[in-house]
Amino acid sequence: MVGIDFSSGEMNGLWSAISDLNKIRNQIVHEEGYVKRTNPTSRIENVINSTPSLGYGWNNQIKIEMSYINSTIDTIERFLSNLYEQAL
Repeated sequence: MVGIDFSSGEMNGLWSAISDLNKIRNQIVHEEGYVKRTNPTSRIENVINSTPSLGYGWNNQIKIEMSYINSTIDTIERFLSNLYEQAL
């Protein structure tokens, strides 16, 4: 977007977290949350393995803890707030 700096420290981190959320969302929508474990690990596996409130449930289905949902809501709110401030 014109005039919006996504490369700044906080915006970059927030955008990265939203991008990870999108990967989780796509896995849930398109694969019913099931993850095929691979070697080397896939991008979705890296997101799950690096996020403490995500994990694997029965039959490698994504397990999401409430803390991930709360954290994601906070991330989106902060991102939108920063986006709004930059747009002014």
